Amino acid sequence: IELWGASGGNASSDSGKGGYVSGQIYLSKGTSLYVYVGEAGQNGIFGDDITLQNGRGGLATFNGGGAGGTAGGGLLEFVKPYSGYLGGPSGGGATDIRLVAGDWDFFDSLKSRIMVAGGGGGFHNNLQIGAGEPNIIMGGNNLGLVGEDGSTLVFEKYTNKRGIGGTQTTGYDFGIGGTGSDTGISYACHGHGGGGGGYYGGTGGLDTGGNCYIIGGGAGSSFISGYDGCNAISKESTEEQIIHTDQPNHYSGYIFTDANMIAGTSSMPTYNGNSSMIGNIGNGYAKITFIDSI
Repeated sequence: IELWGASGGNASSDSGKGGYVSGQIYLSKGTSLYVYVGEAGQNGIFGDDITLQNGRGGLATFNGGGAGGTAGGGLLEFVKPYSGYLGGPSGGGATDIRLVAGDWDFFDSLKSRIMVAGGGGGFHNNLQIGAGEPNIIMGGNNLGLVGEDGSTLVFEKYTNKRGIGGTQTTGYDFGIGGTGSDTGISYACHGHGGGGGGYYGGTGGLDTGGNCYIIGGGAGSSFISGYDGCNAISKESTEEQIIHTDQPNHYSGYIFTDANMIAGTSSMPTYNGNSSMIGNIGNGYAKITFIDSI
């Protein structure tokens, strides 16, 4: 089984990229697996001066990508109009394999995941927001066992506001990326990026409390049952109390061998396996290959 997580909003070579996981697993005849493929993060949109509408953040995406924050704007003489400010991009969803069906955010279904490829956080770029702005405000890339934090300006101001990547035990929520904050200035500035989905989702960028800086969302983390460094949860875990076992094997007993986990910043196979790419950009992808029968 091979999985690729989705990238954060504003899909390009600078996006917060999705990660890659793979592994072999023996399945008995009649075993049901449920495949959830992450949706790429969505771009925010600019405000509208005619309708006096603030720039809207990208919508939350399938399988855990957090929504982008709302932009500011107004008609005051000393600031740009509504159309000058962009809503935050949303994070990319994770791609995963589950043993229990249900809505993507149904906890018993999330708990049953035996393999997860984390999604990237949402980001802005200079082509969208115009001259005078920083070149790139990155969303985090999936880095395998953890998600990368989002970034702020090239000068790294307000680093305490950037979206935080998910880990094996922490994040915005189990399987869910956080929403990016709205602008910290109601009459000005852009919205912030949402967090990527994953084993644990990344948090969204936080507003800067009256300062017009743009914050990228954190990426989600990946998980493979049986992979060294992963931290599985117990069968007794509930939505209110998640219990980590401090070992990598999922409670179901389904364990992968020959497992591989590749960060979104590194070379990974393309979907057809004929070449390679640096991280996954766009929607997630899942590929199941039959090897042999016993």
